[in-house]
This record gives sequence, structure tokens and C-alpha cells, in this order.
Amino acid sequence: MQFEINSESEITEEFLMTLLCQVGEARSSFMEAMRDARKGQFKQAETYLKSGDEALVSVHKAQTSLIGFDEGQARSR
Repeated sequence: MQFEINSESEITEEFLMTLLCQVGEARSSFMEAMRDARKGQFKQAETYLKSGDEALVSVHKAQTSLIGFDEGQARSR
């Protein structure tokens, strides 16, 4: 996923849907981690936590870029 938004044309439906899918991936990973931890499968839970963290980092970078674009070029119109 491209993290830096330089023009309004880069904010596509595909970009936004990918962002939503990554949030869902993170949530699913965290839910699986909780299920595994409750079963005592802590190594597998840790793997799911790492996967969820990676997805959230990706989402955060994209969201920060969107906010930066909005505060910069988009409001100057």
C-alpha cells in the first residue's frame, strides 16, 4: 500500500477499501490471539499479535498521510 498521498486522485476507492481490509485483518488477528491465549497457546497468540501490529502500523501510516494531505493541499482550495 502506498502511504504518502500527494494528490486527491491518489485517494481512490481501492485505496480506501484496502485500508478498511487492513483494519479488519488487524482486528481478526487480535481476536485470534485472544482465543489462542485463552486456550494456553501463547506462542501462536504472540504470532497473531505481531501480525495484527504489522497491519495496524500500515493502516496508521496511510491514515497519517491522509490527514496530512487534508490539512495541507485540500484545505487551501
